[in-house]
Amino acid sequence: MMLYEQVVSLCFSFLFGVFLAFTLSLLKKVIYNKYLSIKLLGSFVLVFISVLIYFYFLELICEANYHIYMLFSGIVGFLFFNKIKDIIVKK
Repeated sequence: MMLYEQVVSLCFSFLFGVFLAFTLSLLKKVIYNKYLSIKLLGSFVLVFISVLIYFYFLELICEANYHIYMLFSGIVGFLFFNKIKDIIVKK
């Protein structure tokens, strides 16, 4: 994989981590519903669609070559959004 593809993939993974954290914060009522069937179905659909979107765009960017540092970049993006959200909510 070329260096340009790696940088774009890392940036995309970071932004997808931010997008996933934002989506989870919006769908909190579905995920933490009191009915087990709604919890399971909502969580399954969310995970399934998120994975499909991620790998579709990864296929477009770098022919779906996946490396472990992309996972770390996604986790950092997820944690970054949660930290920013906490700072904004305090103010």
